[in-house]
Amino acid sequence: MSTSLCAGTSKMDALERGDAEPLRLPASTEAEVREQLMEELAASRAHLQRVGAGYWERNWRTTHRGSGVYPENHRGNAVHGYLDLLTASRRFPDHAG
Repeated sequence: MSTSLCAGTSKMDALERGDAEPLRLPASTEAEVREQLMEELAASRAHLQRVGAGYWERNWRTTHRGSGVYPENHRGNAVHGYLDLLTASRRFPDHAG
């Protein structure tokens, strides 16, 4: 039996016993949170720009429609996601929003 399988099994056993606290990752530092948030904000801005650029293109609208989801949903989700991240970034005075 491999070591990773044993480690995985013991972790599952800990979860089953309700003893998962030792399995938690250490809390992120403020710098790590800021870095992650800035990366997500940049990715969200890029996505919003792609959605905005494609929104009026017929092919884009056709491929982004179906199962009750419409191009407007994609645009709205992109806007809300970006604004949520922008708001979160305000806790850092030198945010890049």
